Amino acid sequence: INPGGLLDMGLNGATVEGTLTNNGTLRQTRLVADGPTQTRFMNITNAAATVNKYYGVDITPNSTGLGSTTVSVQGNQTSGCTAEITDPVLTRCFNITPTTANPTTIRFWFTNAELNGQSANNLQIWDFAGTNWVQVGAPYTYSEGGVPCASGSGSACWVQGVNISSFSPFVLGTGFTPTAINLQALAVRSTSPMAWLLLPLSLLLVTAWVWQRGRVIHQKPE
Repeated sequence: INPGGLLDMGLNGATVEGTLTNNGTLRQTRLVADGPTQTRFMNITNAAATVNKYYGVDITPNSTGLGSTTVSVQGNQTSGCTAEITDPVLTRCFNITPTTANPTTIRFWFTNAELNGQSANNLQIWDFAGTNWVQVGAPYTYSEGGVPCASGSGSACWVQGVNISSFSPFVLGTGFTPTAINLQALAVRSTSPMAWLLLPLSLLLVTAWVWQRGRVIHQKPE
């Protein structure tokens, strides 16, 4: 996938016989059933299903499922997953949009090339909560015992969080808390009409807050 490109798989899967490199966005929609059933997104193999070519996100609800869920993965985002390139986060960005938000275990996959100087065995999961980033999912488990991503020759590493019940953009990092986002990229977390009615008020409040603080870390839109 080229930078800026999008491959929307919809409800379908995909197979690849050669090499798959995601420098743009991969998106897939699947039904996330009740737990403990695990649903895998962007788990792309060859046609014989004997070689894994790409890993995206694995979702396992604690109990009640999430219904129809869309997951987007932006890979190798060299300008960063936020508009502040110095933010200590991976260059793989995630967005998860379920029909129903229920507590779940989520495994986020990444590659060594996307580590961006972070430690594979010390990552934290950050969820965008409307106006700020919130750490979610602790305690974490990791595929790696050391700093580099070595599994799958550097192509199959993950961090897993538990009891996650808020969904939107996610980033993975090793200890930062962004203070705000770019107002032009403000993401509405709810699909209800009331969210759109409240958006102008939210923009006004965030604008006043940012003016007072004078420090903004920007969230890049998907």
